[in-house]
Amino acid sequence: MSEREEIEWLRGLKAGEDGAYKVLFEKYYAPLCAFATGFVNDAAAAEDIVQEIFFKLYTDKPTFEAVVALKSYLYLVTKNQCLNYLKHVRIEQEYVSLMDEKEKTTFFFNQIVEQELLMLLSEAIEDLPEQTGKVFQLVMEGFDNAEIAEKLNLSIDSVKSHKKRGKQFLKNRLSDITAILLILSNC
Repeated sequence: MSEREEIEWLRGLKAGEDGAYKVLFEKYYAPLCAFATGFVNDAAAAEDIVQEIFFKLYTDKPTFEAVVALKSYLYLVTKNQCLNYLKHVRIEQEYVSLMDEKEKTTFFFNQIVEQELLMLLSEAIEDLPEQTGKVFQLVMEGFDNAEIAEKLNLSIDSVKSHKKRGKQFLKNRLSDITAILLILSNC
């Protein structure tokens, strides 16, 4: 491009002429994408960065007196946007890592609480009257009323009655634990 053509082209950019922007895009898009890819190591991200730069250039319509100034501007802005992108990626990775660690800690805490609760429940079931304790032990193992009645040679109504008395006993016995669980669930 001759000096006169460059001046006309820069005037066209300043005036917002689509043809001048088309030339700008065709001339600098691919080299800027390659430049950005060298920074971010991700071709798709590099293309997004360069497209944003061209969009901003189109909407802001900055003025340049020389092609060298325009070219310097494009590469400088591309470098800065790449650095911002990398900073954002690093912060995002740190956040994900922090959340993973928090999930692991929460999972570990929940496992401890669950084991402690099962131990307390088992101890409370042992304090139930013998037949009611057997019914509850089978309930804890996942058996339904009919299966429990068959295993213990009881009627289904007897099983229901044992479960009702046992629930009331356990509710009274474990009422402090219920309050603690409510407090912990809000943490």
